[in-house]
Amino acid sequence: SHPRGVQRPRARSFVSRLSLVLALAACATPPPTAPELLEPAVVGPGGGDTPFVELLEAGFTAAILQVRLEDGRLVSGPRGERDFESQDLRPLARAFTNPNAPDSFVLLLVIREAADETYAALTPLLHAVRPHLARYEGGERIAGPIRVVLTGAVPVEHMVRERTRYAFVAGGPGELESSPYSPDLLPLVRVRYDYLLTWDGSGSLPKEERMALQAITARAHAQGRLVSVRGAPQAAWEALLVGGVDYIEVGAAGTREADRIAHFLGRRARR
Repeated sequence: SHPRGVQRPRARSFVSRLSLVLALAACATPPPTAPELLEPAVVGPGGGDTPFVELLEAGFTAAILQVRLEDGRLVSGPRGERDFESQDLRPLARAFTNPNAPDSFVLLLVIREAADETYAALTPLLHAVRPHLARYEGGERIAGPIRVVLTGAVPVEHMVRERTRYAFVAGGPGELESSPYSPDLLPLVRVRYDYLLTWDGSGSLPKEERMALQAITARAHAQGRLVSVRGAPQAAWEALLVGGVDYIEVGAAGTREADRIAHFLGRRARR
């Protein structure tokens, strides 16, 4: 089966099942601040005035955000409460003019509907901050600290023909079996935990499931792709990272789950 959202010829929209998200949460002890400690976490931005700046200050280097068109402009957040350009994208780009900014940041944008129209509205906004983006211009790959990755309703057949583009695509586990898209376009595979494993985190990870997990991550890495997992129980986080998962997706900044993963990653790095 194919991941959701990427439009493919003679096929249904594919279901992105492979995802790895890292998160923040509210705990008694403040979370670690070194970005490298929290690198595997993918979190949603909190409710502050400059949520992405706050994520960077907390040490997170990957985030997930829902965007949609509303009256001709892109809004963000679960209720469309923010203007994407002025409150999310531009503050994030400005943060990377700071010499203390991390080396890289992954911005995973979820598009639920109107794939072509939403992408058409997004492209000029990304063009305006292109010096800070990893991108393709004139068919040439150009490095940049921020990598924008689209998931959900994504017009991938349009994107694959572009010689200049400022975003990449996340796929599902089906892409690891047979994908027409190179890692230069589709660098990330997202998967639900319950698709990947049946283990509930109690006791040790069964050998058969451990081997299956390692086989999937090894295949992804051999293809030049990363793996992100969502919906994983806290008890499974260590086994996922040991098994080669690159990202663990959790809740928004300020949630208990996000805070717990921040502390988990901090303790793991210190060990």
